[in-house]
Amino acid sequence: MKHKGKNRVLAALLAAAMMFQMLPLMVFADDGAASSDVKIEGKEGTYTSLKEAVEKAESGDTILLGEGNYTLYGISSDGTTKDKDLTFVGLGPDKTAWNIGAKVLNSGECDTTYKDDFSLKGSKNVTFKNMTLRSGTANYLGFKHSNDTVVENCALYGRTTYWGYNSAKFIGSTFYAPNGDYAIWTYYCKEMTFDNCTFNTSGKVVNVYSDFEADQRDYTINFNNCTVNSTSFNKQALNINDSNKGTHKNTININNSTVTAARDRITCSQIFGFGEKSKYNAGNTDVYLNGKLVWSEGEMKTHDYTDGEKDNAYTIDSVSEWENKGDHFERKVTKTCNYCKRQFPNVTEKGYQLSYDLNDGTGAAGVDYESKIYPEGEKATVAAAPALNGYRFVAWQDEADNRYPVGMELTLTANTTLTALWESVDKPEPDPGPDPSPDPDPEPGDDGSGAVIGVVIGGAAVIGGYELATRLYLKHLIGVVPSTRGELALLMWEHADKPEPKTAFTYSDIDEDDTDLQKAAQWCVENEYLHVRDNDNDRFHPNGWVPKLKVIQAWDKAFGLQAKANADK
Repeated sequence: MKHKGKNRVLAALLAAAMMFQMLPLMVFADDGAASSDVKIEGKEGTYTSLKEAVEKAESGDTILLGEGNYTLYGISSDGTTKDKDLTFVGLGPDKTAWNIGAKVLNSGECDTTYKDDFSLKGSKNVTFKNMTLRSGTANYLGFKHSNDTVVENCALYGRTTYWGYNSAKFIGSTFYAPNGDYAIWTYYCKEMTFDNCTFNTSGKVVNVYSDFEADQRDYTINFNNCTVNSTSFNKQALNINDSNKGTHKNTININNSTVTAARDRITCSQIFGFGEKSKYNAGNTDVYLNGKLVWSEGEMKTHDYTDGEKDNAYTIDSVSEWENKGDHFERKVTKTCNYCKRQFPNVTEKGYQLSYDLNDGTGAAGVDYESKIYPEGEKATVAAAPALNGYRFVAWQDEADNRYPVGMELTLTANTTLTALWESVDKPEPDPGPDPSPDPDPEPGDDGSGAVIGVVIGGAAVIGGYELATRLYLKHLIGVVPSTRGELALLMWEHADKPEPKTAFTYSDIDEDDTDLQKAAQWCVENEYLHVRDNDNDRFHPNGWVPKLKVIQAWDKAFGLQAKANADK
C-alpha cells in the first residue's frame, strides 16, 4: 500500500509538471477576476469579474480584459453569451489568458481537470484577441454548441476539438501542440480557416477528421500563408481521414504555406496526406493548392505540386531524342518519382538549345563548344573563353546584347547563341559595361574629328581600335554616351520630339509608371531602330548593354549622321 501511495503522488506531480511545461508562466486570479478590472469598451464603469461583465454586455460589445487568467467554464450561457456577438480583448499572450473547459487555477493548487465548455452555447459570433487560450490534452475539448468563433493574434496551448460549429477562424495566431499530439481537430466545424498562423509541434498538427456525423455534412478547411514547424516526422500538416464521409466530402484550400513535416507517400507531400494509410483515402477529399485542383476522388491530379517535383527527385527510365519545334525542342521522358514511386510514362519535356559562336576565335583545349539542348529549368554553365590573336576576350554576348561571364550558371528561356566578344589588346582594360551617367569630361585626344574606326568579324563588332574614337564621336554626335538600351531609346525618342507610338504596348520589364520609357521603347521598335526577340517580344531589356557602334548605327538610321555633321558646321 505504501508503494502504491508513492506512485499516486508521483503521478500527480508528473501531471502537474507536464501541464505547467505546456502553459506560459503568469499570475492567476480567482473565479475569472483579473488583477486589474474588466471593462466594456465605450461604456463607463468597471467589473470585478468576467461573469458580471458578460451579463451586462450587449450584443456587439467588446470586453477588455486585464492581466490575469479568465474563464467562463461552468457558467451557463443563458443571460451571459447566448444570442450575443462578443469580442474579448486581452493585453497580450504574455499577460492575459483564458482557460477553455478548465477550472481557474488557484494559488497553490493545480486542477488538471479539463472538461467540455458550454459557456458559449447559443452565442452568435465570439472573438478572442491578444491573449493565451489554454486547453488540456484530453479528447473532445473546446467550446461546445458555439456557432461562429474567431481567434486573432493569440497563443493556443493544448489540443482543442470544438470551436464554432458553423465557422472558426484563426488569424495571426500561434499553436503550441502538446508533445506527440495534435494542436487541433477540425471535427464538427463546417468551415475552418487558418490565416497567417504558425504551428509548433512534435509530429502532429491538424487532424482533418470527425468520428461523429461525418457523413451528414461537407467540410471546408482553408490553410493560407501558414508556417508549420514539426520537430519529428510523424504526420503531414493536414492529416486527413475521409473514410466515413459517405456522400459528403472535405474541400481543402491551401495557399502559400511553408511546411516542415512528414512526407506522405500517397500524396508525395508534407502539406497534406493520409498518414501513409490507404484506408483513410476513400476519395471524399478535394485539395486545391494555390487555386489548382491537385487531389480528388482519391487520386493525384497532377504531380506538379509534389515534393518529388520540387526536388526534381526522379529516376529516369527512358528518354527519346529531342525534336526541333522551331523556338524550342521537345522529347518524351519516362520517369519514376523517388518519393511516391509513381511512374510517369511519355512525359513531354521542353528544352532549349545553347550554341556558341567563337567569332573567329579558337576554342580552349578540352572545352566542348558544340550546341547542347538543356531541359527547361536545368542550369547551363557558360563555357570557358576561346582565344583570338591580337584580341582579349571580354564576355559572351547573346542576341539581345546581354553579356555573360565565363562560368556563370544560366537558365535558358529560349534558344540562345552566345557570341564571343573581343577587344583589342591595345586597350588595357575592358569596357566596364553600363555607365549610370554621362561622362562630363572629354577623353584625352578628343579633336572633334568624329572619326570612327571599326572592324567587323563574322557579323559581330570587335571592340578594338575604334573604342576611343566611337566614344568621342558619340559625345560629338549626341552629347552623351548611352550605355543601355533604355538610355538610347529615350535619347532617340526625345530627339525626335517625343512622337506617339502607333500602338499602345507595355513591356513587362519596364515600370508601368515610366510612360516615357514605355513610349520610347515602343517607338524605336516600331521603326526598327532597336529590336526585340520574337520569342521574348514582351521584354525590351532596358538595362541591357548596347555597344557604341550600335548606338551610332541606330542614330544614323533614325536621323542620318551626315545631316548632323552638316548642321554642326
